[in-house]
Amino acid sequence: MGEGAGQFQFGGALRALRPLDKENAASRLRELAASAKEAGLARLALALSVKGAASSFLASVLDLSTFIRDALMVRPEMLDALFDVTLDARIEAVISDIAELSSAGLSEAELMTALRRAKTETHVLIALGDLAGIYGGEETTKRVSDLAIACVNAAVDFLLRDAHAKGILLLGDIENPAKDCGWIILAMGKLGAHELNYSSDIDLIVFFDGQTQALKDRYEGVEIYAKLTRRLGRFLQERTSACDVFSTDLRLRPEPGTTPVAIPVEMALNYYESRGQNWERAAMIKALPVAGDIAAGEAFLKELTPYI
Repeated sequence: MGEGAGQFQFGGALRALRPLDKENAASRLRELAASAKEAGLARLALALSVKGAASSFLASVLDLSTFIRDALMVRPEMLDALFDVTLDARIEAVISDIAELSSAGLSEAELMTALRRAKTETHVLIALGDLAGIYGGEETTKRVSDLAIACVNAAVDFLLRDAHAKGILLLGDIENPAKDCGWIILAMGKLGAHELNYSSDIDLIVFFDGQTQALKDRYEGVEIYAKLTRRLGRFLQERTSACDVFSTDLRLRPEPGTTPVAIPVEMALNYYESRGQNWERAAMIKALPVAGDIAAGEAFLKELTPYI
């Protein structure tokens, strides 16, 4: 990229993109360089100012994608990180860091903000790899799905720890709050199949094991897990100044108009066996336990196999 300029580590040859408006692309690139300089990111500012394949590619991206442009203007450090690690490594690091957020001592508001910031950075980086031709469609959707699953897990673990701290649930291992918690989060559709798009909703069905030792009183199961599930939905889809994480749809559960958002396993099995619709059973082909009590989720799907 020129003497004194750093090298972006995209991890592959960049596809040549053509901007819709060359003048706008050049102007946007200068704006990003100025933003980087203002943020104290001298090597990024320099690299964006030197003609080359990377700066040309980024100029086109800034013209073509308002999402990437706006995100990088606010946080140019997301791009600066690619001087030190490859695109793959940075994406994996951000997703890995999400897993640590629930035990980092953050407040609910702080965790919600952290998840939204992580989602934005990961989407930007995945989209750069997508536009560059480094990632194909299958790899792109898998990475977006991995991000969503990590975010759901972070929110679930936080809510479980919070419920334990308040005496609502009795968890056996606070370091691994999901273990034997009885709360089953199944991903459906595109998320269950790791085919999530950038703008996809995530479809979740939530069940709970009424016999779990985490419940002090099994008769309180519906109320407790329904409240946790509603909080999970708010965690993920409430729009803040930092955007949402993922819009969440909980309506694929049995008879959503009359059932709670978290359904006892026994009730669910009876429903699918006796009144389940063909499309509901077919939908379970893509069902995947992604958070909460994974073992209980796998056991539930095993029980359901004959009806699928």
